[in-house]
Amino acid sequence: MSYEDQKSTIIQILKHERVSSTENLVSKLYFSRSTLRRVLIQMEDEGLVRRSHGRVELVDPSRHENPANRRFEVHQDEKLQVSKKALPLIRNGMVIFLDSSSTIYRLSGFLKEFEDLKIITNGLHVAMNLRNLRRSEIYICPGRIRPGSTSVIGEIAVDFIDSFHADLAIFSCKSIDPRGGYEGDSSQAMIKMLMARQSKETALLFDHHKIHEKGYYRSFTFPDINYLVCDCELPNALKVITEEHGCQIL
Repeated sequence: MSYEDQKSTIIQILKHERVSSTENLVSKLYFSRSTLRRVLIQMEDEGLVRRSHGRVELVDPSRHENPANRRFEVHQDEKLQVSKKALPLIRNGMVIFLDSSSTIYRLSGFLKEFEDLKIITNGLHVAMNLRNLRRSEIYICPGRIRPGSTSVIGEIAVDFIDSFHADLAIFSCKSIDPRGGYEGDSSQAMIKMLMARQSKETALLFDHHKIHEKGYYRSFTFPDINYLVCDCELPNALKVITEEHGCQIL
């Protein structure tokens, strides 16, 4: 049985029982205790389950961030398409906040054509992607690295961002609905809320998959957003609320 089949079987059991002992899983599965342990470790690394004292719990997808390697691998074409659409918002000499999302990582690869930018980011991958940008200044937030991610978070990061005022904040989200945008983690939501507050204008980049995702911590509402940059026609309820608040859709 492949890892994907093993994972799918465990998820189905936990969807029904929510929390299970490892002994219970062993009794219901067709693979060994050592194989189960190996599969559960990998699933925990992917943010799918939580293990504790011989018990396994299915993680609510709205309450966690996908691990960085997984986020950077999925929907790459859509993220590139959305990133290219956002480039007309950027001008030489701007001060810009960039978040740590995989979408903004894709955007950062196109910024070499601009000059005299000052960029502040809490994304390790984003900062590394910008390290060879000439005639521009790149600032990386100090703070705590979120386990399993490339995000710098925490009070120190918040204080650092609060010391800047930007022309434009560009960020993505875990999910979006007519009430706003959401993250799987409160610390990420706080960083994005502050970036929006400390900027003259804001741009939200997302692909159509984000409309069907689930999030838990709201990071913005539509009065906070000037530009929505996406790869699809918005559902009617979302389109109405964004137009009501004057968001420009690209």
